[in-house]
Amino acid sequence: QKYRNNLHSDQYKKYPIYLDKNTEKMAVKLLEDTTDILEKNKIEYWLDGGTLLGAVRDKKLIPWDHDLDIGMKYTNDENIEKLINELRKKYEVKISTFSRMQSKWDLGKYRCIKVYAKKYFFSTNKLCLDIFVFYRELLECKGEIVYKYGVMYKDAYYPSDFLDELTTVSFYNRNYSAPLKYIDYLKRKYGDSWQTPKKDWSVIFEDKSLL
Repeated sequence: QKYRNNLHSDQYKKYPIYLDKNTEKMAVKLLEDTTDILEKNKIEYWLDGGTLLGAVRDKKLIPWDHDLDIGMKYTNDENIEKLINELRKKYEVKISTFSRMQSKWDLGKYRCIKVYAKKYFFSTNKLCLDIFVFYRELLECKGEIVYKYGVMYKDAYYPSDFLDELTTVSFYNRNYSAPLKYIDYLKRKYGDSWQTPKKDWSVIFEDKSLL
């Protein structure tokens, strides 16, 4: 338990913000603006992780979550670079790559696009939206096509039929893209107990999409 707590603390110590009532409006605006840009650039995206969980289970952002999550389908580097340039017109953007030390996969240049709300001219707010890049490829150990991605520098994936088709969910008076099988998607990540709120849920120990 001590080891678990130490690891969990180390992973999340960089994210002191929580999506509470004081940051909710800012978070919703960041989500709206980012999805506007994704839709403008005709990029297939969906609410992901805790943001999808909040939309489906709670109908609002989860108060103790530390960021927003979106998934997007990889097409080519050019489209991603265009997206990044569009995002940078309004927000601070940082790029996360795949770690050769921790990842078995070499999927491409982009693992995650981190979008920060600007607070002041020379600094950024701690509020962050993560756009995870999903690559539709063969999972060699199972011989099937899946959507591979990286989270916390670990390899993870979803079956292709979870993301080949998308639908929409209503969230803060707007329709957002979501996996067609979003219940199965949430079970895949959070397990059968996904409907039970869990404040100390850990990607490291409990994310069932990890390879």
